[in-house]
Amino acid sequence: MKFAPLKQAQTMKFAPPKTRLEDYEKRRGAFLKELIASTPNVSLRAKEFRRWIEKNSPYSANDPE
Repeated sequence: MKFAPLKQAQTMKFAPPKTRLEDYEKRRGAFLKELIASTPNVSLRAKEFRRWIEKNSPYSANDPE
């Protein structure tokens, strides 16, 4: 009985590349500044910011990579 050779396990990438993370931080900061300037309601601002982070986070599950 012959067995197929074992393939090396793929490792998960937990941290994105540094440049991608820096880009995300710049975009997040710009979005937050604009959100603070345009939305006086703090509760609404927090909901919108959480939505943006969930959609754009480099650690999110909907990451295309």
